[in-house]
Amino acid sequence: MNHTDVKVGTQIVAKVGCNEVKAVITEIGENGIMARSHKSGKEFRVKTILQVESAPEVIRETPKPEKKLSLFSAAIKVMETGPAGQTYSVKELVAETIAQGLWTPGAGKTPEQLAGIVSATLRVKAEEFTLTDAATLDKLEAMLRVGKYELGGTGCPFTALLDVALETGEILTVALATDSCGVWMSEGYYYSYGGDSQPLYDLFGVTMDMVAPYNKG
Repeated sequence: MNHTDVKVGTQIVAKVGCNEVKAVITEIGENGIMARSHKSGKEFRVKTILQVESAPEVIRETPKPEKKLSLFSAAIKVMETGPAGQTYSVKELVAETIAQGLWTPGAGKTPEQLAGIVSATLRVKAEEFTLTDAATLDKLEAMLRVGKYELGGTGCPFTALLDVALETGEILTVALATDSCGVWMSEGYYYSYGGDSQPLYDLFGVTMDMVAPYNKG
């Protein structure tokens, strides 16, 4: 057999004395071919190859998927690699992370999506408070849609849920901070709609004592 047909890693049957030995080629050099016996594990010099059982296995590395950056990490990268002295508003910074392919928005709701609210239900502590008055709903929508993204999130408790029904028939749910922070949250994305949460809860006739998280102990 033509020894040029084999490579390191090729599985062969070699003739050793009167025996046929299954082996794998370990070295091909000026001094000939070396192989390792499957049975004994010993290496030997190959003189005669009776059969090639298989070509060497080509191991292809599967590329590891790139680890996705959080919006916060992507924003830091934009600022680190941007022009010296460049400043960004939060909106510009988020847009730049998307434009550079560093971050992709997830399933979280955004202020732009909360348009055309026809009813809203506040759920907190097993109680529900529903709004249907058009003028009051307009005020609620204005508050929610003015939300500005809070880079890095907040430490507020979010124990109230707000279900808003839209003109399209879709119902969206966001979480509301239940302390003094005027912040709503969706899928880990935080939006500030004002310095104080009380004006929003006032629309439902709810006081802060009614929504404040339960005290432990």
